[in-house]
Amino acid sequence: MNSRHLYQRPAARYALILAGCALMVVTLDLFTNLMDRSRYLWDFVVYFDMAENGLVGNKLLWAPFVYRFLTPLLAGNIAYLFSVSTEMGFIILNYIGGIWQLFMVYLLAEHFTRRALIAWTAVAAIALSLYNIKYMFWDVARPDSLAYPIMIAAVLALFHKRYDLCVAVSCIGLLTREFLIVPPVVLELTLLQDYWRTRSRETLRWMIFTFVLVSLFVIVPRALIPIYDTGQYIDPVNDPGSLKNLIRAPLSERRDFNFLFNLASYFLPVLLLATPERLRRAWDDLAGYRQFILLYSVPVLVLTMYGGTDLSRFVTYLFVPLIMILVVMLRRGIPAVEVLYMLGAVAVYNKIFLPLPDLIDPILDFYGGYDNRVNVETLMRVYELATFMMGAVLLRALIVLAARRKAHQPLEQGA
Repeated sequence: MNSRHLYQRPAARYALILAGCALMVVTLDLFTNLMDRSRYLWDFVVYFDMAENGLVGNKLLWAPFVYRFLTPLLAGNIAYLFSVSTEMGFIILNYIGGIWQLFMVYLLAEHFTRRALIAWTAVAAIALSLYNIKYMFWDVARPDSLAYPIMIAAVLALFHKRYDLCVAVSCIGLLTREFLIVPPVVLELTLLQDYWRTRSRETLRWMIFTFVLVSLFVIVPRALIPIYDTGQYIDPVNDPGSLKNLIRAPLSERRDFNFLFNLASYFLPVLLLATPERLRRAWDDLAGYRQFILLYSVPVLVLTMYGGTDLSRFVTYLFVPLIMILVVMLRRGIPAVEVLYMLGAVAVYNKIFLPLPDLIDPILDFYGGYDNRVNVETLMRVYELATFMMGAVLLRALIVLAARRKAHQPLEQGA
């Protein structure tokens, strides 16, 4: 049996996809150093504390990190089960989450194309993008390793109208990251639109069920888990003074600059391949998904603006529309040299093969776009971004020029 026939068998195909995803994760880990935790004091301290001491009787629990308890508790249990350090427990969980994430990216891409090469290109673009894999092997206690694949699982359930599965998966995901509120929000607005049109009691029941269940998963942890203090950017219950950030955040010109810069950085795979014609065709191809993209993107952008200081990490939850747009652009046909340039540029821009620095100022400037921090390093990152985009434009011009010369050669020979 040849490899092509093997790939067409479902079990073998998914095994090969998982193996490819695992190879990517292992490779990225090999190029990533481990953070020296003695140099910093930020949210990983709370995650490690939860992993080692649990929630009951723990007097050092901080909001909002404590509400993402699923990942640290799982890491702690993995460490206990295999008699390894807590740090290794997180690393093992990151391998599981990283492989699962890339596998789910493949499945999402496959929803829009049956061409394996296009799906693998989407997987590679996400693997090489900001924070999705590499950063979690530096700061190992981040809860996002599970949140990313759960997000795609909820979205795919929504696409297939498996509303029960979408709600269940999202509720579990809310115990890893607040961004998992987005699929239920999209579902509620979709159901509201359907109810407005049909006045269906079944639709109304689904709306009520979704709202009640999701609300329980949001409210109950915040009501029952006692906290020591809060580091939440906007926390009206534990820190009413933080409400001023509702106005302060969007009015900060530096923060707005970084907000836009991080969006451009994360959407670099699309920007490098984009032309007016390709974007128009992608818009046409996504006719049935435009409403979803809007309903998904708006709450993610709101959570990014008001989620805290790490804007560059928050924008990564736009990976769902990024994958969708990238895949529909690729399936129309893009020269291989452009795709290779895109992947190479994304890897270099995101410094995939460089170690992350272990000092606070260098790490804040390593990717750039932190909170309202705008300095020379930030402007250099903007220059890098613009340079890669200009390189893509130049490459397309060279491809057109080469095609014209090739077209003229037969005429010259005939003459």
